[in-house]
Amino acid sequence: MAAPGRNPTSDRGDPCSLVILTPTRLYREGLGTLLDARPGIDVVGTASSAPEAMAVLRNLLVDVVLLDIELEHALDAAREITHLSARTKVIALALNDKTEQVLKCAEAGIAGFVTQDGSVDDLIAAIVAARSGELTCTPRIAAALLHRIAELAREPAPELGVQCLTARELEVIRLVDRGLSNKEIASRLCIGVATVKNHVHSILEKLHVHRRGEAAARIRGLLQPDHRF
Repeated sequence: MAAPGRNPTSDRGDPCSLVILTPTRLYREGLGTLLDARPGIDVVGTASSAPEAMAVLRNLLVDVVLLDIELEHALDAAREITHLSARTKVIALALNDKTEQVLKCAEAGIAGFVTQDGSVDDLIAAIVAARSGELTCTPRIAAALLHRIAELAREPAPELGVQCLTARELEVIRLVDRGLSNKEIASRLCIGVATVKNHVHSILEKLHVHRRGEAAARIRGLLQPDHRF
């Protein structure tokens, strides 16, 4: 675990490049000013939405994204960011540290957590740890993650059907079955096209098929006739 206040450049010579993603202007401006003044941190951009953040990430090498968990579709944004760049680590801000939310964040690829009552030192520690491929978090969050690992070890392998897909993936595959393109699905669900592509890729992997049509046909036969999105 990283020590609070440790210099983010202590293990690497270059500054830690950072993007702040939150719909709250006060967060963007306040955190941006605060963190940019810290030695070893370079705030290269701020964004109020996932598309704005993705535009920055496509043009710059970014080490860490601070993601306000209150952002609409925050977990989709986390998945989109981590799929775009394996280098970029996502830290969830203002987490309530309830087990369900923690696990959803972890499953979305989030690499660090700062709770609602976290301090600036906690935030710096999370940035340092995430950049180094480590995790710093509260004991409660650590316990939740370990408990989930133990549960997964006891669970049988999932069936290749509806049960293995998330609610969002079911939404996507149903729209695929209706003949909608990725762009049309993105517009219908108010998410990015890249996010739709990620969901489709995940669906194909989970169902062990190679084509969208194959996936749609398999799920079509498993859904109840009155299933609705």
